[in-house]
Amino acid sequence: TYFLKSEGDEKKPLAIARQVKFYFSDSNLPTDNFLKAEIAKDGVGFVNIEILASFRRMKILGASIEDIAEAARDNTDLEVSEDGQKVRRLSAVPEGDVTIDRTIYVEPFEGKVFADVQRDVALTLAHLGEVRCVRMVHDFHGKGGGVFIEMASEEQALRCTQATLKQAGRGGEVLEV
Repeated sequence: TYFLKSEGDEKKPLAIARQVKFYFSDSNLPTDNFLKAEIAKDGVGFVNIEILASFRRMKILGASIEDIAEAARDNTDLEVSEDGQKVRRLSAVPEGDVTIDRTIYVEPFEGKVFADVQRDVALTLAHLGEVRCVRMVHDFHGKGGGVFIEMASEEQALRCTQATLKQAGRGGEVLEV
């Protein structure tokens, strides 16, 4: 799962910054047991940047420790250690999944390439609010492909459930929310 890409995100520093932001976000951290365990190991909440650099997405992006540290320094929600080797979230991690009330499930939502699905979701819902996170599901309860979409607020999610949505980029088929 990754934060949505925007125009120009193919630039490495922006893509790394979005991924670092996602790792420490309310969308991910409350349910990411591995990252929470790494935070707990430190005692003051820092995670070794080498750990983040070992993640698959960071490897795909070719992110170095310096790249990740720079992305974290530019994020006002994060702090980088003085030696530039560790990063931590400044605010407390919420207990449990705080995104449930602002997340919707949309089907059918076909797509094999995650970047295409992200773009289609952003285009489809742009008039209803800010999409925070997309989780693509290839087969959910035998119903075929769909997406879990986290909106910025519960009100925006509710607007999505009350709208007739047609998937952008896929011939405009009507979607079930």
